[in-house]
Amino acid sequence: MEQQQQQNNLLSFTIGEYAPYYFQLFDRQASRYKENIFTRYYYQQQGEGISLECRVITYREMQQLIHFIAAQWKDTFLSSLYTSIKGSTCVAFLSDNPLQSIITMLTLSKLEIPYFPISTGNSKAAIIHLLDKTNVSYIIAGKKYGTMTTECVQQLRKSSSCEIGIKVWDDFDIGQLLAEATASSNLPMTTITPYKVVAVGKNVISDDNATEEANRNLTILHSSGTTSLPKPIHISVRCRIVGDFEMCVHHINTTWPEHPMTSNDIMIFALPLYHILGINLFFSTILVGASTVIFHHLPPSPQEVLFVAKTYGATRLATSPFILEQLVSFSQQQQNHPSSSNVLQKLIRVCIYGGAPLRPYVYDFFKSKGILMLNVYGTTVVSISDRNTIQPYKKLFPYFILEPYGDSTYHVVVRHDCPSLATGVGNRPNGDYATSDLIKEYPKGSGEWSIVGRMDDILVMKTGEKTNPTPMEKVICNEDFIRNCTIIGKDKECTGVLVELNVDNVSMMGRPSKQLISKVYEVIRKANKDAPAHSTIIVPNMVYILPLHKRLATTSKGTVRRQQVLFDFEQEIQYMYDAFLLGLTTSSSTKSPKEEKKENIGNENLVRQLIAQVLDRSSSWELDPKISLFDYGLDSLCALQLQHQFAIHFNMSIPTNFLFEHSTYHAIIQELFYFKHETKTHQQQKEKWYHQTQTILEGYLQRAESDFLPIPKKASQDDGSEPQQQHTILLTGATGSLGAFLLREMIQSSNVKKIYCWIHDTTTMMHRLEASFQQRGMDLTGLLQASFSMDKVEVISLHLDSPDLGLDQVMYAKLKKEITMIQCCGWLVDFHQPIHHYDRTCIQGLYYLLQFSYHDTHPMDVHFISSISATMVLIPEKPSPQDPRVAMPIGYSQSKYIVEHLFAYLSKHKNMPCFIERMGQVCGDLEHGIWNTSEQYPLLFAGGASLKMMPDMKNVTIDWLPVDYAARVIFETMMKTTISQEGSNNHDQGDEDSMIYHIVNPNRLSWKNVLDALKVCGMEFNVVEPQIWLDTLRQHQENQAYRLLPYFDIYLLPNNNDQKILTVWDTKKTVVRVPSLANAPVLDVDLLKKCLSSWKKVGFL
Repeated sequence: MEQQQQQNNLLSFTIGEYAPYYFQLFDRQASRYKENIFTRYYYQQQGEGISLECRVITYREMQQLIHFIAAQWKDTFLSSLYTSIKGSTCVAFLSDNPLQSIITMLTLSKLEIPYFPISTGNSKAAIIHLLDKTNVSYIIAGKKYGTMTTECVQQLRKSSSCEIGIKVWDDFDIGQLLAEATASSNLPMTTITPYKVVAVGKNVISDDNATEEANRNLTILHSSGTTSLPKPIHISVRCRIVGDFEMCVHHINTTWPEHPMTSNDIMIFALPLYHILGINLFFSTILVGASTVIFHHLPPSPQEVLFVAKTYGATRLATSPFILEQLVSFSQQQQNHPSSSNVLQKLIRVCIYGGAPLRPYVYDFFKSKGILMLNVYGTTVVSISDRNTIQPYKKLFPYFILEPYGDSTYHVVVRHDCPSLATGVGNRPNGDYATSDLIKEYPKGSGEWSIVGRMDDILVMKTGEKTNPTPMEKVICNEDFIRNCTIIGKDKECTGVLVELNVDNVSMMGRPSKQLISKVYEVIRKANKDAPAHSTIIVPNMVYILPLHKRLATTSKGTVRRQQVLFDFEQEIQYMYDAFLLGLTTSSSTKSPKEEKKENIGNENLVRQLIAQVLDRSSSWELDPKISLFDYGLDSLCALQLQHQFAIHFNMSIPTNFLFEHSTYHAIIQELFYFKHETKTHQQQKEKWYHQTQTILEGYLQRAESDFLPIPKKASQDDGSEPQQQHTILLTGATGSLGAFLLREMIQSSNVKKIYCWIHDTTTMMHRLEASFQQRGMDLTGLLQASFSMDKVEVISLHLDSPDLGLDQVMYAKLKKEITMIQCCGWLVDFHQPIHHYDRTCIQGLYYLLQFSYHDTHPMDVHFISSISATMVLIPEKPSPQDPRVAMPIGYSQSKYIVEHLFAYLSKHKNMPCFIERMGQVCGDLEHGIWNTSEQYPLLFAGGASLKMMPDMKNVTIDWLPVDYAARVIFETMMKTTISQEGSNNHDQGDEDSMIYHIVNPNRLSWKNVLDALKVCGMEFNVVEPQIWLDTLRQHQENQAYRLLPYFDIYLLPNNNDQKILTVWDTKKTVVRVPSLANAPVLDVDLLKKCLSSWKKVGFL
């Protein structure tokens, strides 16, 4: 009752009463709603599935935290603000972490410093422009954006006298911050002397709102960035009060009193905080003491939204049309499991959305669930409706001017004195603001308005992304052989372009020559270079060159009339999109698509035919059913085309990541026909894969239970035998980079009597070893002497698909008696292959080696080179939980997860001396810098050098070891763990923790350190966001890095659900056991120069 009374009082406040303390709004509200939950900070745990953790922060805790941080920031930021020679006006911040953004925003507001959130989607040029135009005194950057921010500021300093301070907030840890804030809560709170309070009027919309307090600059935002350079927009206290309170609280509560916003509400908040809609809605929850649920990344998946709605009883949803469309799609996939839509229907009462048009069927879906849909339109003119249209707020409607623009269409102009108008945005001589938005009343006389387009032709695409075609069109039309062009893409998945050639400069043969067409493609690629990734034109698929006798409609001034062109070339445009997205071909088949679909459902030959068509292969092409289509040249856009074909021919919904998860013909067949009978979500698919991994592991554990008897502890000492002084080692993978250096270590060691090297090819076995040494610049003398003179190295052929390893009984018994240690260094590296392929080609053979190694008195030590990707979410030097979600979701990592748990079982339950060396990334050797060019980072570096850009991976910790040093550490580990050196076992039998070693560099670097070193070495490139780098790479199939594109998609994208946080790997125990690891050298400039030199010698660079 008391809270309701407080809210009623709140609703009577005026701009004048609010304005004097609006900077301190959160502080006041936090004192009122101390014990209310302020936010639930939700994020998806590493691993697959909805494995969630949610940290609850109360208003009191957040208030303590804001005071704590404000006390730390006060002197730095205020001094920079008031001493700037250019009269700086604000502090900017750049982060994609919503919680970090909220804390930054509230802290700067506490300090009464205007804050400027910058969209993380901006290019460097756009950020530099915005920093310069707003006279920023300081910029705060999240960890991921530290390097880009530093480079932008450094470049700006070169071109102006501006001095901008930089704070890279890379140690953001909410748990630690809250603990420190609570501990220091007894300290005096940070206070700022407020400006003089000036009371204003008694009406919220008052004629006397142009006061000092109401017109203070509170926030700076910027336009969407779809123009060539975004423009800063200054938001005053007055403007914010109208948006936060009048529009998002008071108007909704009075218009729909059955759904008032109260302190009991929980809002799922899925909007960026660099847009005015996100800021208005977030502060509206503060105004009433409500709570929010925020995500670690945007956009959240439908599963995440539904999960938090159900878990926390969310009552409101604030999001974009794109996420709503995904929710509908997901709910429709779950028709047989209505719990998804029931969650929406039972809990969510109000859904507030904006930023792009909402498709009618999406709106109808939510309305059918009884959810009140509130459409928010505009950045300066905020309008809300309970329909899929807009309805101007009655108090603001007098400030709208509707200028006729064609038949029943009006252009919206906002008067200069509108209370919700941002400061200084007027674009007409009298200060009015022409929005360029075109609206139409529908139905006529209803007061409901629909946006039908924009005068400036910004293209709102199907994804909600916006494309400004003008800059790209200028580049294309800059060529003398092109008369005009127009870029299209409204409500489409991708952009396209219509090109009109200049007939005065081309042959009049009726159609353009191939040479001229190539020039057109070249200039379009040029235009793509400076365009946002979502706006790039796919060449040649989305290029339509007009016949020479046709023209694009233009105005008297020569400007292309876009709407008329869309009408004139409607059929050509539709065919172009169908040809790309739906895969129409010039097939000789006379059957209609429907007839063909009905006849060929279930026909595997049709799938093969569709694949061949998309990959532009002949009908006689022999497709290996177990090779990934990406190895045949499939890219993401071709995958989109192929998925559309599957959807049409098999009459089913195909997930967008279908081909990345089922990339072989065999897997496609299985999944397509499985989908025919049961609809499965993306998460269900992943659960199926993890179930497959776990099933394979459990199968091996069951076999091990019966195949191996427990070995008595300290068995080697119980039979009275003398400890062995030298080892005979079986080494697999000897021709690989790490294996070659391991072999060299073994040859040079007096502790090794003999090395058996298993190599696949029996005809050139020794030659391959010699070639491997030569390729890595290693001296052949030692190898040749060891193999011929000393008989220390012997190459053997084993068949690991056979229980007897392909050996006769005599040879099997001889080797079993002679070999004392096995080092399994060889493993298939193919990120496309599923876990079943690894089971057949790798894990099964390793199991046969384990059987070979077993002996009840003298078991062989078995070492396995695992990967940190097998436990991507865990850092201790001990076995991981038995859950396949802890490993990266690719067959390579899942296979090593299986081996690790098989070894852990044998060590604990069978007392077998099994050891895991978890390898991190290795780089070139210290002497020559020779680094395998098929590995991910050499491919990334070479690919980036070719593209003249590198991905900005701020979350990557560089704990790489030179490969020869890694081999030395592994060999020392092998010698330390043996039971033979001193007649005692340094490995505690049955102790799982003593079997795990982390072979990573404890002397760590940042990704920025590596990029800086590359530049010192003479490599020229720009640092871009990973998404931009990936999108650019997709357009260059000739690039070396292209073949690992599916892996890079998982590895580089932070918003990908499969992305795992790249943690710091604990090496404390390993360093104690193997002290040389502590002195490991790092990848510095000298070593990088050697690596680059070695790549140039082989033509890799």
